[in-house]
Amino acid sequence: GGSIVATAERALNPTIYIWDLSTLATVRELTDAHQGGVSAMSFSKDGKRLVTAGMGQGHVVAVWEWKNDKKNSPLCTQSLKTPKIFAVGYNPRDDVIVACGVSMIEFLRVGLSRTGQRVLEHLPGVFAVSNRATHDISPSMLCVAFTKTEFSLTSELQNAVEGLCLTGSDIGNIYLWKREEQIDMIVAAHKGSVYALSTFVNGFASGGKDGKVRMWNNDLDPLRTYDISAAAMAEIVVKAVDQKQGVVLIGTASSEILQLDQDSGEVVTVTRGHKEGGVYAVATHPTKALYASVGNDAVLRLWDLANKREWKRKQVEGPGRSVAFSPDGKLIAVGHHLGSWSIHRLDNMDEIASGKDRKKAIWAIKFSPNLRFMAVGSEDAFIDLYDCVNDYDWLGALQGHTGAVRELDWSEDSRLLQSCGSDQDLLYWNVQDQTLISGFEATRNTSWDTWTSTVGWPVQGLVGSGLQTESCCRSLSSHMIATANSDSLIRLYRYPCVVSGAEENLSGGHVGPAHCVRFSFDDGYLITCAESDRCVFQWLPSSPAA
Repeated sequence: GGSIVATAERALNPTIYIWDLSTLATVRELTDAHQGGVSAMSFSKDGKRLVTAGMGQGHVVAVWEWKNDKKNSPLCTQSLKTPKIFAVGYNPRDDVIVACGVSMIEFLRVGLSRTGQRVLEHLPGVFAVSNRATHDISPSMLCVAFTKTEFSLTSELQNAVEGLCLTGSDIGNIYLWKREEQIDMIVAAHKGSVYALSTFVNGFASGGKDGKVRMWNNDLDPLRTYDISAAAMAEIVVKAVDQKQGVVLIGTASSEILQLDQDSGEVVTVTRGHKEGGVYAVATHPTKALYASVGNDAVLRLWDLANKREWKRKQVEGPGRSVAFSPDGKLIAVGHHLGSWSIHRLDNMDEIASGKDRKKAIWAIKFSPNLRFMAVGSEDAFIDLYDCVNDYDWLGALQGHTGAVRELDWSEDSRLLQSCGSDQDLLYWNVQDQTLISGFEATRNTSWDTWTSTVGWPVQGLVGSGLQTESCCRSLSSHMIATANSDSLIRLYRYPCVVSGAEENLSGGHVGPAHCVRFSFDDGYLITCAESDRCVFQWLPSSPAA
């Protein structure tokens, strides 16, 4: 009934999850069929079978009877001769599976071998058209869909046009295929690759690299063209489309979801995300339900926690590696990838100051609680201090680390600073004298405004698990500590965590290790981001029992 969805991951041994959308519960987990990740999936018309395509060596296509709890392996599999599989589709008319890839299209059917085993029988698509020239080089097929018709049509007529296969190619063409897996018609649809096809009754929508969405009838006659790039006033590459009741949802290469009204042509943004490379840092507002994120796309983004939507964004001078709010919440500092930093006002996002005293990435940046200083930690192993009162004048550099400075925490009275480096050294500094404090005894009774260091007495229980702690953050209440670990899981412990093997709550979601974890101002949410999957996650934290 449309309430079941399948998702998969990019991992060495990927898992395919079957979800119930009405309850958000995991119905089934499917494993051990693919390596390297899953590139495409499709359900059969009755929903009983799922076809998946792997990204690893052999490029395996697997068919699952996922409702059969007694069977944990695929019904059958087949390796395809292609460098990559872009799309798979289950024909609703006859359950023929269509696989699209680099210079390849194949039509597969579940059959029986001579020994009675289920196998995938395949017939390669023939790149030829009646009374037309054949392709010198087979194009790459990037997407697949199947035509739909009104149910009021006679059965004979409906069967003639229901379930005809449509594919989009890397040369801008859309292909209509005959039953015998031979091209019946070709139309030039887009300038550049056709990345998306979505069918509806008596027609379909297409989207491509040219930033356009086009509507067609089943005879491949164009009905209307929408220039999404022009409407959004930005260069758009359409990667996914879905049409229903006069509304088209559009997924873009820049991590946006747009909504197109077919009648008016109006395009509105449903949500946005970071569009290039990883997301490296998040920071939460000290008093409001807001957080900031930065990454490789050189955009500072502000997010509304309550509505789970982007609130503001600002193009900054370069890719971001760290971000922090001022204690009064009026300013946002961003550390960049080539040693520079910039400061922006929250209300209008204007840049009010910037500086560059290092050549390598700024992995840590933080204001002192009294808003007198700003500390900036770099991959060069230096911590630079700036005067927030006097136009962010440079005050000096703290030297002591042998590796990149990854985390900074101020004491509540703004007199002391602790720094954690990639060398796993935890150093303490007297800010006024700009001197290194020797020995733990001198700082043991210090009240720290924040705790993000991955080493130290309050987090010593995190050591010894065999996992590397990528990031951690103490809650505002000082009751919890959240960690991001090398196994890609997010863990919650009671704070302080001083015993190895302490009770934990853990959750998974990111494809790779999260790069940064932060609690919201009221501890109501936990925000995490990852370089590997370009995602920011918003969690509801639940503290482990005492």
